[in-house]
Amino acid sequence: MTRRMVLLAIEDFLKKQHKSGCFEVFIQPQEVNGRQLSKKRSIIVTDLASSEAENLGVFLSSNGLDLNRTDINFYPSPEIFRQNLIIPPDNFDLENSWRGRVMRFGHEFNFTMSPSDFEKRFLYSYFRLIVKQQEENYFCKHDITPLFFSAPSGTVGLPDFQNGIEMFIKFLGDISPGNVAPQSHVDIDFDYLRVFVAGARDLNNQSQKISFRSAPLWGEEKLPMTDFFSKKNQLGVTSVIDEISAAISRSL
Repeated sequence: MTRRMVLLAIEDFLKKQHKSGCFEVFIQPQEVNGRQLSKKRSIIVTDLASSEAENLGVFLSSNGLDLNRTDINFYPSPEIFRQNLIIPPDNFDLENSWRGRVMRFGHEFNFTMSPSDFEKRFLYSYFRLIVKQQEENYFCKHDITPLFFSAPSGTVGLPDFQNGIEMFIKFLGDISPGNVAPQSHVDIDFDYLRVFVAGARDLNNQSQKISFRSAPLWGEEKLPMTDFFSKKNQLGVTSVIDEISAAISRSL
């Protein structure tokens, strides 16, 4: 989606939340604490006064961000935020939305949080495979979280979930033998992989909340992407598919 569409969506969100102003922390690719952050991140910070800009910069720098590769801008209103040109409005890039997040000061973060919590809140993202069984069919979808905006998506019911697993692995990287390189949209040092099984919906009760159960892979509910590609390299794609399939079966 274009940057303009993302800005409009965030402006609408800020107004609905009655937020009068916000910072945008725009993190460009850089080395962070010895690891390579390869994908941009736009982080909207609310509930923090414009006078705190210097303290925000010190906080980000103390947690490993290079301020020469990190733009910090305050916008006094959602309308003014929508007009910012840090990225061209017509830029059509997944990174305009992917890994974007809204952080409320005093809620999702504060200036005394630990370095590990900082990375989880500001830098980590999760590729998710979600499997739902409805009667005799399985519905599979995959996504990334967090993100600013996601268009509605649908899935096709199939008699098993094998095809959904293969599509998910292709989404992350090539599945041809001997090729372990991730896709260009994977930020391998800061992305994680998660698998969930969704409870079936009662078709007669549309207000029912869907439950989600985590399906751990090799004992990890949040598998680092580096470990996933290491397993893919060591064990092969077939073994990785078998592990994901077994994890889903255990959680159904």
